[in-house]
Amino acid sequence: MDGAKRLDLKTRRGWIWLIAGGFAALVIGFIVGLQPTGPLCGSPLLPQSRPAETFDSLRRGSKAAAECYRNIDAASVPTWGLITLGVVLVLAAVVIRVVSINRSSNAA
Repeated sequence: MDGAKRLDLKTRRGWIWLIAGGFAALVIGFIVGLQPTGPLCGSPLLPQSRPAETFDSLRRGSKAAAECYRNIDAASVPTWGLITLGVVLVLAAVVIRVVSINRSSNAA
């Protein structure tokens, strides 16, 4: 197998691995984003913390809701980072695939 053929096989497999990695990062991002950040808190993708707000209204000065929203803000960084990484990987794979198709059609 010569070098050009081996490179072509790597390109064919590479974009599939990028799509698989991108979708994996997206799924992990959604799973991480749906995990509650505390016992009374919401999650980065569902940020409502009504139980913490109710607890605050029943117990003055507890600041449970403020702590929940700080935790949600801190947890949103890795969540949106993983989701963004997944989208970028999938788009990069599509671009690689389109470029390889264009090169092969121009060569023929």
